[in-house]
Amino acid sequence: NIGGGVNVEGGSFTMNGGSIVGNMTNTTFGGGVYVKNDNGFTMTGGSITDNMAPYGGGVFVDNCSFNMTGGSITGNNAEIGGGVFVEDNSFNMTGGKITGNNSSSVGGGVFLYGTMTLGCTAKIAGNLKSDDKSVSNLYLKDGSTVTLGTGTDAPAPGMLIGVTMESGIGKFTTSGTEAQKACFFSDNPAYDVAFNKGTDAQGDEYLELVPHVHTDSDSDNICDECKKDLYVDRSWDETNKV
Repeated sequence: NIGGGVNVEGGSFTMNGGSIVGNMTNTTFGGGVYVKNDNGFTMTGGSITDNMAPYGGGVFVDNCSFNMTGGSITGNNAEIGGGVFVEDNSFNMTGGKITGNNSSSVGGGVFLYGTMTLGCTAKIAGNLKSDDKSVSNLYLKDGSTVTLGTGTDAPAPGMLIGVTMESGIGKFTTSGTEAQKACFFSDNPAYDVAFNKGTDAQGDEYLELVPHVHTDSDSDNICDECKKDLYVDRSWDETNKV
């Protein structure tokens, strides 16, 4: 029982519009769409909504590419990869949105074990881990790589991607700029997205997740979110320093 709505093996599938809604596979992959081998899945429009599977509630792609330039993947549920599960292949996303999906384990929005290119106005945000309602957007399994688009496919205003790494912290893009840092946020508030200006062995500039720094030694630079956490019952001012 693979691909509750669409099952394509050894071919290709292009979705320009319409809806794939309310499908389910109880035991395996791809509640909405399952595509394996050959030319993969291209999505330029339409919606994949309210589907369910153990792996890849909305979409499961195996050993082929998934190219998404438009449309929406929303409201899907899975144990792993609520919106999209990508295994041993590439996911190129330069438009559309993956929002409002849930997983009971990891990858509420996207579970990636492969390569990914992100750019333009791609959005992966507002996805959750269903058991505790924690934020779970793009989950990067160790060994996965993320490349940022260039030229007309470069990240643009409106791109927004929440990130979780299996390793917790470290480099998560192969390139990046200080300005492109604003296109990403950490799903886990214990970490922040940072721009690294070429301190790795190759001297490349890239984006990474680093431990969140709450404050300096004098508490003068305590961040707004930490102020909310530490001073829930009182207004922050100079007398409230700790």
